[in-house]
Amino acid sequence: MALFAAIDCGTNTFHLIVVEFTKGSPWKTVFRKRVFVYLAEDGIGHISVNAKKRAVDAFAIFSEKLKELNVSNIRAHGTAGLRTAKNAIELIREIQNKFAIDIEIIDGEKEAALIQKGVMHYAPANPLPYLIMDIGGGSVEFILWQDKVLWSKSFPIGVSIIYNTFHQADPLSKATIQSVFEWLNLQLKDLKTVLKEAGPCTLIGAGGTFDVIENIIGKRDTLNQFTTANMEDFLKLSNSIQLLDQQQRAEFPGIPPFRSKLAIEAFLLVEFTLSCGEFDKMVIVEGDIKDGILL
Repeated sequence: MALFAAIDCGTNTFHLIVVEFTKGSPWKTVFRKRVFVYLAEDGIGHISVNAKKRAVDAFAIFSEKLKELNVSNIRAHGTAGLRTAKNAIELIREIQNKFAIDIEIIDGEKEAALIQKGVMHYAPANPLPYLIMDIGGGSVEFILWQDKVLWSKSFPIGVSIIYNTFHQADPLSKATIQSVFEWLNLQLKDLKTVLKEAGPCTLIGAGGTFDVIENIIGKRDTLNQFTTANMEDFLKLSNSIQLLDQQQRAEFPGIPPFRSKLAIEAFLLVEFTLSCGEFDKMVIVEGDIKDGILL
């Protein structure tokens, strides 16, 4: 028996998970903690003083728990927010000096590989290819999978980037939403080409955005530990969320208040992705990059 810890240093959240692993058995989650740090509050290229403090405070919480549990097998990865910010190295050095935890900044290719590993650990068998989608604050990863990785790419189009670029009024106007879709159409040309060649697929979602979708319209398969969401129901949901301001989104059943700020951007990303190809259904699983790191 041994304890392993994975720390995912995302653009909006830092997340620690500690699991107990016994050879020949599934791991057991011992501890899980999410801290919102919003590294990109002043833009994706620079970490503000306040965001830096939130990040250090998050690691103080993590470090205390790791010492309490006596965990020595620790792996921390930084994604878009840290690999893009010019002053990220200052934050990484401070965390290393204070807590003796090294953060490895990974590129989009490795991030996608870890997401794929974590998602497919839980995904059900499927006759069609899966398009795995993981929405982050600074980037969105897509992986086309059918028994193996057919294609993968990380795009710098995360919800914080869309918010900082387009969210000038709340809720967004129809004209602004159209501008977001036009921008995404330019950014995701490669995805549209790949999906056209792939034919029918199943969208498999990982991460917080899809947790929200699961909470509101998901139908849980408790035997196989995954959820399906009707795509027509999702489009109706997305259209209704677009009409709400942040306070109304925070009060909407199924949307946690901490996700209300960026909910429109996240739903627009899913909505646009569904328009890029031919999908039979949307599947939501528990796995994500943290599971990939653990594996």
